[in-house]
Amino acid sequence: MVLDQFYYNAVGLPMNFIEYMLNVGLIYLVYPIIIGFMGFVFDNIDTIIK
Repeated sequence: MVLDQFYYNAVGLPMNFIEYMLNVGLIYLVYPIIIGFMGFVFDNIDTIIK
């Protein structure tokens, strides 16, 4: 998150913490949820199909 802030300030897109969490931080939270759900589905695919 700190490196993202440096990058956004360097390219001229300054964001405060709230804007960052709404735009970028939310994606960082969604990725593990999606990956975990996919792992659960692939692990239990036999019981889901039946």
